[in-house]
Amino acid sequence: MPKGATPIDAVGTAPGCFIDKDGKWIFCFPGVPHEMQTMVKDFFSKKLQSKIQFKTMFQQGYSISGIAEAIVEEKIQQAGLVFHKKAKLHVAYTASQSMVDVTFTITPNDPKDIDDIQSDIDLRFQDLFSGHMTVSYTHLRAHETVLDI
Repeated sequence: MPKGATPIDAVGTAPGCFIDKDGKWIFCFPGVPHEMQTMVKDFFSKKLQSKIQFKTMFQQGYSISGIAEAIVEEKIQQAGLVFHKKAKLHVAYTASQSMVDVTFTITPNDPKDIDDIQSDIDLRFQDLFSGHMTVSYTHLRAHETVLDI
């Protein structure tokens, strides 16, 4: 066993080890697949979870026709739709010949607020682009939990 290493309980005959050197982690596992897989599941994943955070992200999208991409982006920015008090927002624009797709990636401060946040964005977006312009809305709702290291 290397000096300063923490042994990882052996599943078979070969032990693994863990070394924390100046905040840098080193994991050593045996080459036997079922022994290594058990150590990864029982030790590595639990150790890693203590160091990382997960965040929940949602996407909400719209398709708009009859308006140039530059105008869509300007109106969204002027209306303050790039900010939300309960979430971090990222807005992406994809233009084609006849349409502009707008996708909001929403990282809520508290995932329980997502329905309120999405409703607020939905209402503000529709108010902004309804009326005298031809607008079609496509509502997309995707959800994922991502690793935030």
